[in-house]
Amino acid sequence: MVLFGPHGRRYRHPTREALRAYRGVCGISSVQITFFEDRPQHTHVMPPGGFRLAIINSFDLDEALALRETMARGFGLEAHAERSRSPIGAPARARDTRSACV
Repeated sequence: MVLFGPHGRRYRHPTREALRAYRGVCGISSVQITFFEDRPQHTHVMPPGGFRLAIINSFDLDEALALRETMARGFGLEAHAERSRSPIGAPARARDTRSACV
């Protein structure tokens, strides 16, 4: 699952505490932040449609969608249709992504 933001904005990495919480979500195997905040955007290789902020690897699509929404809010992104629906068009379940696996 990939989180994209618009080109032309300055993004900051999530805090260590936030990353620890993201990575602790049940069903999430890894979270990768895919940009350097101290480098200009034009030095990153990105598709023309968006600036890749993170990659979420997961065994659970619903958890990955919920975490992507949480992370998007953390980056100050506004909601859009891609984040609010699964790839096949079914609404994603709302989840509290702060809880860890039990």
